[in-house]
Amino acid sequence: MTNGVKRTYEAMFLVDSAVASTRWEEVMAAIDLVFQRADAEVINVKKWDERRLCYEIAGQKRGMYILAYFRALPVKINTLERDIRLNELFLRSLVLRRDHITEEQMEQPTPAMLNVERDDRQSGSSGEDSQPETESEAEEPDFDAVEIEADSKPATKDKTI
Repeated sequence: MTNGVKRTYEAMFLVDSAVASTRWEEVMAAIDLVFQRADAEVINVKKWDERRLCYEIAGQKRGMYILAYFRALPVKINTLERDIRLNELFLRSLVLRRDHITEEQMEQPTPAMLNVERDDRQSGSSGEDSQPETESEAEEPDFDAVEIEADSKPATKDKTI
C-alpha cells in the first residue's frame, strides 16, 4: 500500500447537544480545523442525530452526532485522531476507512434530516385524523422512551436437579 494515495474516510463526532445547539458555528470550525491540519479534503459534513447516551460521558446524558466524509493520506489519520482527542468540544469520535462507499451513499439523508422532513409533513397536514399514506410514512416508535417491565413469574420453570 502506498502512502501517497488519499483514501476515503468516515468520521463520527459526538458533541454535547447543548453546545451543538448554541455554538454550532464553533463546532463546525473545530471540525474544519481538524481536517485542515490533516490536509484532508472534506466531502460532506452533516448532523447525524441527537440521541440519549447509554451512559454519561463527561457528565452529559444527551449528545449530537455529526457525520463527516473526507479524503486524506493514511499517514495523516493518527494526527487527525490526536487533534480530535485534544479538542474539548468532542466527547467521542470514530474514524473508519470507507473506500467502498459512493458519493450517492454519502449524500443520503441522516436520521436528523428524516425527522425534519417528518415534522414538516405532519405540520403541513390539514386533517386532524389524517393517516399516513404508507407504512414507511408512519412514525417509528421512540425506543429510548420504552421501558420494559420484567414479569413477576418466569415464563418457564427450570427443573434442573
